[in-house]
Amino acid sequence: ARTEIEAQRAQGDVRLAELERQRAGAALSQVLGRSTATALEVAPDWPPLTPPDTGPDLAALVDARADVRAAQARVDAAQAALDNAQALTRSDITVGASLDHYPGTSTRLLELRLQMPLQTHYAYQGEIARALSGLNQARTQLERVRLNALLELQSLQQSLLGTLAQARSYETEILPRARQVAAGAELAYSKGAIPLVDLLDARRTLR
Repeated sequence: ARTEIEAQRAQGDVRLAELERQRAGAALSQVLGRSTATALEVAPDWPPLTPPDTGPDLAALVDARADVRAAQARVDAAQAALDNAQALTRSDITVGASLDHYPGTSTRLLELRLQMPLQTHYAYQGEIARALSGLNQARTQLERVRLNALLELQSLQQSLLGTLAQARSYETEILPRARQVAAGAELAYSKGAIPLVDLLDARRTLR
């Protein structure tokens, strides 16, 4: 009777686990933009541990991030604004010519124009200072975003290395021992040396 109760309880756990799997599949389908009618199957085995021989180029990954590229675009825009402000200090000299002809007569009018601004006391210092301040702020923000991105990627890299070490430990040390224990439990149960509970515990540990 106790074994039947445990079996019924295990069947309930199986139904709950199946429901959780369906919910996870629906959530993943929503993230992937796929129809929930398409069944998502789980791979039976884990992929082999093939870590890269060398770590990724964090500098390249930092420059490729969207937030860093957006900060770099703001720096470029601030630099363009500064160039425009500095261009105001240069005087543009305009030279032009025109020829007016009146049909039916021999009158022609030739006009030559020379235009140059006279700026002696104002050199757009305010516009240049404002653009320079904006450029410095954009550069400071870019360095801050780059630093935060680098720290985040370094933290992720350390987590990756720690997880790989843990996975190797499971694959090379814990899993072989669990297999030995499970094989010994199977043999001992077949000989009547251990109860069913110990066999199920060894199977659960291996799983």
